[in-house]
Amino acid sequence: MTRDVNYDDGLYVGYDDGQSLPPGTTEQLLAEFTSRAPAHRPLTALDLGAGTGRFSPGLADRFGGTVYAVEPSAQMRALALARRPHPRVHYLAGSAECLPLPGNACDVVLLFLVYHHVADRAGAFAEIARVLRPGGRVLLCGNFSGRPSPRAWSPYFPRAHEIEETGLPTVEETEKAALRAGLGLVSLSTLTLEIAPNLTAYLDRIRHRAVSAFRHLTEVELANGLNQLAAAAASEPSAPVTSAVDLVVLARRE
Repeated sequence: MTRDVNYDDGLYVGYDDGQSLPPGTTEQLLAEFTSRAPAHRPLTALDLGAGTGRFSPGLADRFGGTVYAVEPSAQMRALALARRPHPRVHYLAGSAECLPLPGNACDVVLLFLVYHHVADRAGAFAEIARVLRPGGRVLLCGNFSGRPSPRAWSPYFPRAHEIEETGLPTVEETEKAALRAGLGLVSLSTLTLEIAPNLTAYLDRIRHRAVSAFRHLTEVELANGLNQLAAAAASEPSAPVTSAVDLVVLARRE
């Protein structure tokens, strides 16, 4: 499923702390996902690339149905099950290209900061279309090449930003790949998210190095970036740190 990222190879350590979001931001995202899902309840959802399950229980509570949290990393699944158990969430091994679900099993498929990691995007869309029920929705939330959504860490780790950009698909490429699988574009929007209350709190998160592109940096580059971020945190007034993500909504074409 992933392009040059193995979350079992140490990246899972500190992932929750390094990628944590303020509670209000998590609720903002869940509200956005809910508003774009089918209106009827209950809904069955697939949280694809669920990681440590940070959205899975919230999806179950909002949609009132079963959530299949599919994640290829055994270590991430173990953390999810230990930290976020829920009676209607099933943490399953699998990948975007090989989903452990029958056809027409889900009303909603969520990929949060996942799609750019998928190696076989055509295969993934074919699998997503297979498990999606008529009238269902696919929510691709992440970053796309050519879109004005720089990560908050980008100024401090410019080579990591360049590395990440080279692996990002464009919205146009994504739409074409989805159409070949019978999934049509419904909407595209940009969400501005508060990811930390201030730069000091953000620095504490970044120190966990839970960004996949950081794996390609040298220790000198990482140290320089952390030092620059620490200097900015010490000198700038306390203000929320924000970042932007795009939300692409797809529907199964009849």
